[in-house]
Formats: sequence, C-alpha cells, structure tokens
Amino acid sequence: MAEFLEAIASWPSLLSIVIVFGLAPGFCLRLIVLAYPRGDPRRAELIAELYAVPRIQRPLWVAEQLEVALFEGLGHRMSAARRRRAHVRAARRARTRLAEQHAQDPERFVGLF
Repeated sequence: MAEFLEAIASWPSLLSIVIVFGLAPGFCLRLIVLAYPRGDPRRAELIAELYAVPRIQRPLWVAEQLEVALFEGLGHRMSAARRRRAHVRAARRARTRLAEQHAQDPERFVGLF
C-alpha cells in the first residue's frame, strides 16, 4: 500500500495511471469496435460491457477484445468489401458490353447522345 501511495505522490506516475486505467481502455475499445460492421450489435454491446468490467481489469479485457475483433470483425468487413468489388466489376462489365453492342449499331449509338 505504501508503494501505491508513493507512486501516486509523483505526478508522472499519477498521470500514467490515469491514462492506463482511465483513458486508454475506452479510447482503444472505441477504435477496436470499428472493425465490426456498422449494424453489428456487438459495437454497442462491447462499449457497454467496458464499464461493467472492474477498472483494474479493463486494460487486459480490452486487449482480449482486440483479439476477437481481429478475427471476427475484420473477417466480416473484408468479405463485404470483396462482395462490393465483385458487384462493381460486374456492373462495369455490363456497361462495357452494352457500349460495345451500341457501337456495332451506329443508329442506336448516336441515339444515346
């Protein structure tokens, strides 16, 4: 207990304790939940759970949530991005095919303009 009081007595130690146990867990968790898609209920759930975890355990708990978000949240985001890219490529191919068809028939092609 005496060591704790001595650590608090110096302002750099107090500042580091406030950052590690006060500011950093909430800040880091809010960055971590960005790995989940927007509509995912885990985003709000994780932030709410943070304040239920005892303050002394929060830094470790947030680190555990980082591991879960990396494997679950980013997987969903990457698959959604791949689907969007495939959809854009398919739409681009369809427009190209349509333009080629119109280029073969000059009357219809001029009618586009």
